Amino acid sequence: MVPVKPLKLAAVALVGALGSGYALQLLDGEDAASRGQTAQMAGPSLARPSPPQAGTEISGALVSLPGREARDIVSGDRIVQTAALDDAPAPGLQFTPPAETDSAAAPDCAMTLSLSPGAAGTITATLTAPCNGGEAVSITHDKLRFDDRMPESGPLTVILPALKVDATVQMSLPGAEAQHAQVTVPEAADYARTVLQWSGTPDFALHAFHGETGFGQPGHVHALNPVDPGAQGAFTLTLGHGGLEQPRLAHVHSVPAASADPVHFAIAAQHNGDTCGRVLQAETFVNAPRATTSVPVTVHMDSCETEASFVMLPVPQPLELAAN
Repeated sequence: MVPVKPLKLAAVALVGALGSGYALQLLDGEDAASRGQTAQMAGPSLARPSPPQAGTEISGALVSLPGREARDIVSGDRIVQTAALDDAPAPGLQFTPPAETDSAAAPDCAMTLSLSPGAAGTITATLTAPCNGGEAVSITHDKLRFDDRMPESGPLTVILPALKVDATVQMSLPGAEAQHAQVTVPEAADYARTVLQWSGTPDFALHAFHGETGFGQPGHVHALNPVDPGAQGAFTLTLGHGGLEQPRLAHVHSVPAASADPVHFAIAAQHNGDTCGRVLQAETFVNAPRATTSVPVTVHMDSCETEASFVMLPVPQPLELAAN
């Protein structure tokens, strides 16, 4: 066997600052000074990666290793053939992608309800619900109840009469938490409100006759003539969305509390193919001090042989007394 001197593999020494390179020294078993030379080989160099793109996280670094010929290393009494460094797997670029963010991710679906006092003792209520376009909205204020519908885009704004100076309004959507808000409406005390509300198709209408006026004359205020010069500042608001399935609807007539003209009310029930032969139900109430309960209204419609028309009913006596 050919004698072979044992070889010693020296440690890799870091020379200079980061990026200046490494020196890899291979020393045999003899004293380096006696041989007067030191075997030096260029070691691995640090290759700096390009700056990361915005929004991308990069960890680690790309390291390139120069090639070197295979060398014999003695291990015990055996000669071990080592592979070139280029054959060894080199550290690669470790890339950590950022968490996926979808620019079209679900929008903020938070709902908000805001109230502000309006003219003639009214409330302007605005419901923002970005993810509930087209859905039915249930609205409650004191004893007033009606349903509306969210627009396909944008907030819903409703003007309703304030039945109290310190008013609370609730709006709710199916499967969502009800939204509440409060507002002070000082002018609410300046008006008396008469309310007719019901559920279903637009079968009812509230008519107000100011002074000695007759049907269709100046001073006759209703949903199709909500403001009239002969009514001295009185007006009627129509609340609710008739296009919903079984919506709650309401007509509210407001009269200035300082008005001296007498007001008489009547309820019109529509008689047509949808209502004939049915029993229609509604309720009325006023926010005057003497009115404490709602008064039910029940109308037995004639058979369907009767031509389409309106049935005019006087407002129940307790409501008349409370309103006057």
